[in-house]
Amino acid sequence: MNKKAIGEAIKKYRKHVNITQKQLAKMIEKSESTIQKYESGEIEAPLSVLEQISDCLGLEVIELLEADSDQNVIDYWGKTDSALFEYCKALGYEFKRHPDSDYHELLIHYGYSYDIPTDDWLRFIDDVKWDVKERFNELMKKYASSKKIIKE
Repeated sequence: MNKKAIGEAIKKYRKHVNITQKQLAKMIEKSESTIQKYESGEIEAPLSVLEQISDCLGLEVIELLEADSDQNVIDYWGKTDSALFEYCKALGYEFKRHPDSDYHELLIHYGYSYDIPTDDWLRFIDDVKWDVKERFNELMKKYASSKKIIKE
Protein backbone atom coordinates (compact mmCIF):
# COMPACT_ATOMS: atom_id res chain seq x y z
CA MET A 1 0.00 0.00 0.00
CA ASN A 2 1.11 3.54 -0.68
CA LYS A 3 1.33 4.91 2.87
CA LYS A 4 1.62 8.51 1.71
CA ALA A 5 -1.44 8.47 -0.58
CA ILE A 6 -3.60 6.72 2.01
CA GLY A 7 -2.34 9.08 4.72
CA GLU A 8 -3.27 12.09 2.60
CA ALA A 9 -6.73 10.62 2.05
CA ILE A 10 -7.20 10.10 5.81
CA LYS A 11 -6.22 13.72 6.42
CA LYS A 12 -8.46 15.05 3.64
CA TYR A 13 -11.54 13.13 4.81
CA ARG A 14 -10.83 13.84 8.49
CA LYS A 15 -10.71 17.57 7.81
CA HIS A 16 -13.82 17.32 5.64
CA VAL A 17 -15.84 16.03 8.60
CA ASN A 18 -14.21 18.50 11.02
CA ILE A 19 -12.51 15.94 13.25
CA THR A 20 -9.12 16.71 14.77
CA GLN A 21 -6.27 14.21 14.89
CA LYS A 22 -6.74 14.07 18.65
CA GLN A 23 -10.46 13.25 18.30
CA LEU A 24 -9.81 10.57 15.70
CA ALA A 25 -7.07 9.08 17.85
CA LYS A 26 -9.46 8.84 20.80
CA MET A 27 -12.17 7.29 18.63
CA ILE A 28 -9.90 4.45 17.50
CA GLU A 29 -7.91 4.24 20.73
CA LYS A 30 -4.59 5.26 19.21
CA SER A 31 -2.28 8.13 20.10
CA GLU A 32 -2.46 11.46 18.33
CA SER A 33 1.14 10.96 17.18
CA THR A 34 0.13 7.65 15.56
CA ILE A 35 -2.58 9.47 13.59
CA GLN A 36 0.02 12.08 12.57
CA LYS A 37 2.30 9.28 11.37
CA TYR A 38 -0.50 7.62 9.38
CA GLU A 39 -1.37 10.94 7.73
CA SER A 40 2.22 11.81 6.89
CA GLY A 41 2.86 8.35 5.48
CA GLU A 42 5.57 7.68 8.05
CA ILE A 43 3.90 4.43 9.08
CA GLU A 44 1.37 2.20 7.36
CA ALA A 45 -2.04 1.75 8.95
CA PRO A 46 -3.11 -1.92 8.98
CA LEU A 47 -6.33 -2.72 7.14
CA SER A 48 -8.13 -3.25 10.46
CA VAL A 49 -7.19 0.31 11.49
CA LEU A 50 -8.21 1.69 8.08
CA GLU A 51 -11.60 0.04 8.62
CA GLN A 52 -11.92 1.76 12.02
CA ILE A 53 -10.85 5.12 10.59
CA SER A 54 -13.22 4.86 7.64
CA ASP A 55 -16.05 3.97 10.02
CA CYS A 56 -15.31 7.06 12.13
CA LEU A 57 -15.19 9.27 9.03
CA GLY A 58 -18.40 7.86 7.56
CA LEU A 59 -16.57 6.22 4.65
CA GLU A 60 -16.19 2.82 3.14
CA VAL A 61 -12.65 1.50 3.54
CA ILE A 62 -12.47 1.21 -0.23
CA GLU A 63 -12.50 5.03 -0.42
CA LEU A 64 -9.22 5.15 1.49
CA LEU A 65 -7.74 2.31 -0.54
CA GLU A 66 -8.71 4.02 -3.80
CA ALA A 67 -6.36 6.84 -2.81
CA ASP A 68 -3.48 4.38 -3.11
CA SER A 69 -3.93 2.79 -6.50
CA ASP A 70 -6.16 0.73 -8.65
CA GLN A 71 -4.22 -2.36 -7.54
CA ASN A 72 -5.47 -2.09 -3.93
CA VAL A 73 -9.02 -1.73 -5.18
CA ILE A 74 -8.55 -4.76 -7.42
CA ASP A 75 -7.05 -6.72 -4.49
CA TYR A 76 -9.92 -5.69 -2.19
CA TRP A 77 -12.66 -6.66 -4.66
CA GLY A 78 -10.75 -9.76 -5.68
CA LYS A 79 -10.92 -11.01 -2.10
CA THR A 80 -14.64 -10.33 -1.87
CA ASP A 81 -15.23 -12.00 -5.25
CA SER A 82 -13.26 -15.09 -4.18
CA ALA A 83 -15.25 -15.38 -0.97
CA LEU A 84 -18.51 -14.95 -2.86
CA PHE A 85 -17.54 -17.59 -5.44
CA GLU A 86 -16.69 -20.05 -2.66
CA TYR A 87 -20.03 -19.39 -0.97
CA CYS A 88 -21.89 -19.88 -4.27
CA LYS A 89 -19.98 -23.11 -4.81
CA ALA A 90 -21.02 -24.33 -1.35
CA LEU A 91 -24.63 -23.71 -2.40
CA GLY A 92 -24.15 -25.76 -5.57
CA TYR A 93 -23.60 -22.90 -8.03
CA GLU A 94 -20.49 -22.51 -10.13
CA PHE A 95 -19.53 -19.86 -12.65
CA LYS A 96 -17.12 -20.46 -15.51
CA ARG A 97 -15.96 -18.61 -18.58
CA HIS A 98 -18.17 -19.42 -21.53
CA PRO A 99 -16.18 -21.54 -24.01
CA ASP A 100 -17.88 -20.04 -27.09
CA SER A 101 -18.55 -16.42 -26.12
CA ASP A 102 -16.61 -13.51 -24.64
CA TYR A 103 -19.93 -11.88 -23.77
CA HIS A 104 -21.41 -14.65 -21.61
CA GLU A 105 -20.57 -16.63 -18.48
CA LEU A 106 -21.75 -20.14 -17.66
CA LEU A 107 -23.78 -20.69 -14.51
CA ILE A 108 -23.67 -24.37 -13.61
CA HIS A 109 -26.14 -25.76 -11.13
CA TYR A 110 -26.84 -29.46 -10.48
CA GLY A 111 -25.91 -30.67 -13.94
CA TYR A 112 -27.46 -27.82 -15.91
CA SER A 113 -25.69 -24.87 -17.49
CA TYR A 114 -27.14 -21.44 -18.14
CA ASP A 115 -25.72 -18.79 -20.51
CA ILE A 116 -25.59 -15.53 -18.53
CA PRO A 117 -24.64 -12.29 -20.32
CA THR A 118 -21.44 -10.95 -18.75
CA ASP A 119 -23.02 -7.55 -18.01
CA ASP A 120 -25.85 -9.23 -16.10
CA TRP A 121 -23.35 -11.43 -14.25
CA LEU A 122 -21.23 -8.45 -13.17
CA ARG A 123 -24.31 -6.48 -12.11
CA PHE A 124 -25.56 -9.50 -10.13
CA ILE A 125 -22.23 -9.93 -8.31
CA ASP A 126 -22.04 -6.21 -7.47
CA ASP A 127 -25.64 -6.24 -6.21
CA VAL A 128 -24.98 -9.26 -3.99
CA LYS A 129 -21.82 -7.67 -2.51
CA TRP A 130 -23.58 -4.38 -1.75
CA ASP A 131 -26.67 -6.15 -0.37
CA VAL A 132 -24.53 -8.18 2.01
CA LYS A 133 -22.61 -5.07 3.05
CA GLU A 134 -25.88 -3.22 3.74
CA ARG A 135 -27.17 -6.12 5.82
CA PHE A 136 -23.97 -6.05 7.89
CA ASN A 137 -24.33 -2.28 8.32
CA GLU A 138 -27.93 -2.74 9.52
CA LEU A 139 -26.80 -5.40 11.98
CA MET A 140 -23.98 -3.20 13.30
CA LYS A 141 -26.33 -0.23 13.70
CA LYS A 142 -28.81 -2.39 15.59
CA TYR A 143 -26.11 -3.48 18.04
CA ALA A 144 -24.06 -0.26 18.05
CA SER A 145 -24.36 0.03 21.82
CA SER A 146 -22.20 -3.09 22.19
CA LYS A 147 -19.41 -1.77 19.93
CA LYS A 148 -15.90 -2.08 21.37
CA ILE A 149 -12.46 -1.59 19.84
CA ILE A 150 -10.31 -4.70 19.85
CA LYS A 151 -6.72 -3.86 20.63
CA GLU A 152 -4.16 -5.48 18.39
